[in-house]
Amino acid sequence: MKVIFSFFSFLATSLLLVNFCTAQTCEMDSIRNLMRTANDTTQVNLLRSLGIHSRSLDEEMSVEYGVKSLNKAIQIAFVKGQIESLYALGLTHGMTGSYPESLKYLKGCLDLSIKESNHKYLKSTYNSLGIVYKRIGDYPTSKNYYLKSIQLVDSLKLPFDNYSAYINLGILYDLLNEEDKAIENYRKSLEVYKGPNKEGIESTVSANLAVIDYNNKDYEAALSKFLKVVAYHEKSGDKFQLCSSYSNLGNCYFELEDWELALQYLNKSLDLANELSDKHMIPKIYYKLISLILKQEKYDE
Repeated sequence: MKVIFSFFSFLATSLLLVNFCTAQTCEMDSIRNLMRTANDTTQVNLLRSLGIHSRSLDEEMSVEYGVKSLNKAIQIAFVKGQIESLYALGLTHGMTGSYPESLKYLKGCLDLSIKESNHKYLKSTYNSLGIVYKRIGDYPTSKNYYLKSIQLVDSLKLPFDNYSAYINLGILYDLLNEEDKAIENYRKSLEVYKGPNKEGIESTVSANLAVIDYNNKDYEAALSKFLKVVAYHEKSGDKFQLCSSYSNLGNCYFELEDWELALQYLNKSLDLANELSDKHMIPKIYYKLISLILKQEKYDE
C-alpha cells in the first residue's frame, strides 16, 4: 500500500483554529478595504487573492471569489488576469478533489497561456495538470504533462525553476515501481532548484525518499526522515504539507505497531484534512484508521 502524502486536547485544537481563522479573516478584511478604491485590474487581482485566502475557510466562498475575478477580467479584457484567475480556480478545485472542474479551468488556462505565449503559466499549468491526472490514476497523461513542463523550460532556456516537475515525476515513477528513476528525478530537482528555500526543497525530497523506504518496508528509516519533515512543516506552517506528513507518520507508527502514536498522528492529519476540505486525503485517512482499529480488535468502533 502506497503512503499518502497523544491527541491534541480539544482546547488546544480550538485555539489553533481560532488563531488561524482570525489571521485569515483579518487579511481578507484588509483586501476588501483595498477593493473600495482599486482600479479595474487591481480589483481582478484582489478578488483572486480573496479566493486564495479563503480556500482554508470556505470552499464555496473561494470558488465564488475566483469566478468573480475571472468574470471581471473577461469584462475588462484583462488577459493576464484571466490566465491567473483560471489557474487559481484550477488549483482550488484540485485541492478539494473536484477534479473535473479543476481540469476544465486548468485547460482553459493552458489554451490562453499558449495563445499569449505566457511561458510562466504554461510551465505551471503543465505541472498542475500532471498532478490532477496522477490523482485520478491516469499515469501516462500525468507523465506527459510533467515532461512537457520540463521540455518547455529546457528547449527555450527559460529562466524558471522547474524543480517541482522533477519532484512530481519522481513521485509518479515511484507509483509505477520504478524506484531508480524516482530517486534520479528527486536528485535532479535539487540540482535545478535556484530559489532561496533550499531547506524546504530538501524536506520535500526527504519526504519522498522516506516513501521509498516505507515501500521497501524499512519503516525505521522512513520514520526518521518523516519526523524531520514534520518538524520543518510545523515550523513553516504549511497546513497542506503538514496534513500529508502527519498521515505518513501515522502510517509508519502503524507498521511499527505503536498503536497510540499511529492514532495520534492519523487524527492530527484528519483534523487538518477536514479543515482544508481535502477530499483526496479524508477517505484515505479514514481507511487507515479503520485498519488501525481492526488491528486492535475494537470491532464496535
